[in-house]
Amino acid sequence: MTAFILGILTPLLATAPHGGGGGSEPAGAPELPNVITLLSARYHDVPFISFLHHWENVIFAFIVAAGLSILAYFATRHKSLMPGRLQNLLEMAVEGLDNFFAGVLGPQGRRFTPF
Repeated sequence: MTAFILGILTPLLATAPHGGGGGSEPAGAPELPNVITLLSARYHDVPFISFLHHWENVIFAFIVAAGLSILAYFATRHKSLMPGRLQNLLEMAVEGLDNFFAGVLGPQGRRFTPF
């Protein structure tokens, strides 16, 4: 099974752009390409694909923001004192992040995280 997966991923890794742009990976380290990178490698002369490739970080940030917004909508749709599983998971994640940031900021950190 591993050989099958490696057989599929090897050509994809060969077409991926290489690191070296200030990241923690050494120059030339392979990375798994995303859909926009694959389209850009195949259709590099199409203006729309070039636009997508140029703005891919922003596009994926909007996709993540939309996903989190949809998750928050469904988690808070039926708020109650006895939370459901999704509401409980979301409350646990928010409280964990709040405690993490307040802990990093120190004893006076709670005043910077009012939510």
